[in-house]
Amino acid sequence: MTTAIICTHNPRTDVIGRCIGALRKQRVEPGRAELLVVDNDSDVPLDAVQLGLGDFPYPARLIQEPRLGLTEARRTGLRHARGDVVVFVDDDNFLGEDYLRVTDEVMASHPEWGGLGGRNLPLTDDPLPGWMDDELLRALVVRDLGPEPKRFLEDHTPYGAGMVVRREPALGILSGTFLMSDRIGTRLSSGGDSELCYRLRIQGWPLWYEPRLVLHHYLEPRRLTPAYMERLHAGFGEDRMGIELFWYRGTWLRRLSYIRRSLGHALRGRRLTREAGVEPTTMAGVKARCGAAFSRSFSRALFRAAFGPAVWRDVPHLDPRR
Repeated sequence: MTTAIICTHNPRTDVIGRCIGALRKQRVEPGRAELLVVDNDSDVPLDAVQLGLGDFPYPARLIQEPRLGLTEARRTGLRHARGDVVVFVDDDNFLGEDYLRVTDEVMASHPEWGGLGGRNLPLTDDPLPGWMDDELLRALVVRDLGPEPKRFLEDHTPYGAGMVVRREPALGILSGTFLMSDRIGTRLSSGGDSELCYRLRIQGWPLWYEPRLVLHHYLEPRRLTPAYMERLHAGFGEDRMGIELFWYRGTWLRRLSYIRRSLGHALRGRRLTREAGVEPTTMAGVKARCGAAFSRSFSRALFRAAFGPAVWRDVPHLDPRR
């Protein structure tokens, strides 16, 4: 059975309504799906009846999680899930009608697989801004890897939006300590998705891309601004240090390279800021500001790693072939 888990904090009523509406339309066999909505400390607690869970076509429940943070909400969802496979659904994801059925079929056919990712397509109220391209859209969790299934290798992993994982190994991983933080309130950090995928692969669970899994990711207007993209890339910079520890074993000598690279990224951030200008409206300008935000945050993370505890001692090393 597959459990769809929506982790949400202060959602827009109309958007989460469309998200749940798409899940209501899933074409699944009886007894093969359930829905959990995890209310993660919303200012106004959500109501199951208002969400339409009372007359759902398959079992649906609302669960409260008072500890703020996406990782905490996912732990709670996994603990309450009855399915052996779960799909993490953001409250602005609208799943195609066959998403849960295809998930159930593929994961049952491949018990050795640890998880799946699919095609995440953009959905907006207005046309995308002229400065947006595929590279910037990937930062907004939008990606189409083509019509053929393929294995995720090296640092490529499923996105958290619509990500499919096996419940038991994922719960074991999320029950431990994470290096990288995830979304907490309005903080735009998202390293938890990558860390979960890396740890699954270290345990021997391959991850695959399945093109029949299609969702539309609603991008509200506030996210399609240069200022938001800059904040988003600053979060990527904070997370990058943790991601690197899975790929490159740290040593005391490596601390020296952290110092050198920290200085290099600080200088790069200054240079890109000058190139971008005050209010960039071109693609080159927006990318420069995003690159500057990433480099400034990454510089600070490298500096902390150079003088902080040797956290790499507790990080399993990831074989690039996994």
